[in-house]
Amino acid sequence: MRVDKAVEQARADYDAAPSDSHAFPQSAPGQLAATAYLFGLDAPEVSKQMRDS
Repeated sequence: MRVDKAVEQARADYDAAPSDSHAFPQSAPGQLAATAYLFGLDAPEVSKQMRDS
């Protein structure tokens, strides 16, 4: 039971810590597909990638 209490305390501490959330445009599915294309890689269709996530 001590482990459960420690895990719950760690979760509470993590959730209480302030954090900023920022989008990374470089990781947008269309951007990744374009980058893969430029490097000669096969990438899944963007629409399929969006549906499966």
